[in-house]
Amino acid sequence: MRKTIMLIVLAIALGAYVYFYEIKGGEERQQQKEAAEKLLTFNKDSVETFSIHSMFSDFTFRKTADGWQIEKPVQTEADETPIHTLLNGLSSVKKIRTFSAKKEKRTSYGLGKRGITIALHGKGGLNAKVEIGEPTSVGSNVYASVNDSTVAIVPVSVKNNATKSLFDWRDKKTVHFDRDKLRELHVHNPSGNFTFTKDGIQWNMTQPLKTKADRSVVDALVNKLFYAKIKSVVSEAPKKLASYQLNKPAFRIELLSGKEKSTNTVLFSKLKAGKAFGKDESRPHVFEVDESFMKPLDKTLFDFRDKSVVSFEKKDADSLSLEYDGEKMIFHKDTTNSWVFAGGEKAKSWKITNVFSALSNLKAKKFLSGKSLHRFGLDTPRGRFMVLSGDTKLAELLIGKKEGELVYAKNNLTGTVVAFDAGKLESLFPKKEDVMEKPKTETKTGEKH
Repeated sequence: MRKTIMLIVLAIALGAYVYFYEIKGGEERQQQKEAAEKLLTFNKDSVETFSIHSMFSDFTFRKTADGWQIEKPVQTEADETPIHTLLNGLSSVKKIRTFSAKKEKRTSYGLGKRGITIALHGKGGLNAKVEIGEPTSVGSNVYASVNDSTVAIVPVSVKNNATKSLFDWRDKKTVHFDRDKLRELHVHNPSGNFTFTKDGIQWNMTQPLKTKADRSVVDALVNKLFYAKIKSVVSEAPKKLASYQLNKPAFRIELLSGKEKSTNTVLFSKLKAGKAFGKDESRPHVFEVDESFMKPLDKTLFDFRDKSVVSFEKKDADSLSLEYDGEKMIFHKDTTNSWVFAGGEKAKSWKITNVFSALSNLKAKKFLSGKSLHRFGLDTPRGRFMVLSGDTKLAELLIGKKEGELVYAKNNLTGTVVAFDAGKLESLFPKKEDVMEKPKTETKTGEKH
């Protein structure tokens, strides 16, 4: 019994040794080894401020609730991408080799006044400093030091991440706004004043007229402002906006976000020599953008409005009437949900589907005055296209004169008069023989074909 107890005690002791020395101790020794290999040991998320000093520039950065800010040499928002790259690099870089160096010899490695000094401060008493010097004579590495007696060799990426211009470090957005909460948009440009409101994913125009907007065109403008970057900063705090044609801007865009409709406004000058000046009203600097940036902003009423000639839900349609040049065809859905002629003959359902698609995708080339119906041949229309759900009209389109490559038409439900591509007529008004389902024939043996 005593021998058994001794064996149990030895087994427990051996297990404790394996766990605490081999397993836990091994983990701690590995952590100590990895920490010793690193140039700096700190948690990048704990950094609250840092500075970069060299003979040529001084930068100071501070983390705020709204993100990283540049505090020196100017006060402005920072581009967080190069900051994260720098901090990630410093927190993970490993020393390739270290050697001792006397203080008076440090300058030969580009350390001290000739080098770059990065100082980090933050949570948990973080107070770290590293000096980065000249490239080594062999390999893509540089000299670095965190104290006065030891020099380390580290990858050159550490220096590259810290060697940036003010423009590299700063935020390069033209204007800040919450794209997902955007509810209203006011656009002033050389073509006029436009107001858009958002309903779900759809944009509607409310000024200068009430109509559905072309969602792709409005979204392109919004996305350009949200994603595109400025090319340069031309003045940090100009005394006179007139010097940049921004006292009377050619473009003024107001973005209203959220229920409270918080407003962000950005101004742009006219495009000249492929460039335009711009300014976010909430920030002091004036920036420059290029011609590609300005294209989505410089749109006309025609560009901004939805160009669909009619709008309806195909799934709701159960009756279709086509009339053109004296030929008229009426179709209904039967009890099997198949399309048939008014006389009962079967129609090719895929042909009817094509007709609906042609109508749904019909786009206006021009919007015209509804007062000149005689001018467009719409007082005595050449054709009529009507879609119904029961007794309710879903769409009714009158077809007028054909002039050149255009055909005039009137949406009879909205009163809108348009011109569309004459080449679309064939898809809208197919021939009866092309739509009718040919009856199956029987052979002498009674088989159907």
